[in-house]
Amino acid sequence: MTPAAPHFDRFDEARSKYGVEIRQAPSGTLIVIISELPEHRGASVAGVFEHLATELYRTYFHDQPVWNVVWLLHHPPKEAGKGLAAEAYDQVLLEWDGHHFRSPRRISLPRESWEPYGL
Repeated sequence: MTPAAPHFDRFDEARSKYGVEIRQAPSGTLIVIISELPEHRGASVAGVFEHLATELYRTYFHDQPVWNVVWLLHHPPKEAGKGLAAEAYDQVLLEWDGHHFRSPRRISLPRESWEPYGL
């Protein structure tokens, strides 16, 4: 995954490092992929996802309707015991109250559904 910026420092001072990649589907829908970077030591991206989404939306996408942005949480492969935990993606559904995203709900995306997102 190639981040749109080297990292996004926001939570727990400089310990939280998140990669952000922004793509545009042929339909015009924006696809925002947020991932913890390997050097990450702070708050889990899953635990602050709605805060990151709010800040990214306000800063970069405020001219887009909220329904035109798809939010994905990227789980890079990690060593888990003797094996390697597989790479995974979740779509994160968020409610917009006019000022902030709230109530994140994660839906695991099976590998066969990744293609429409360009993954």
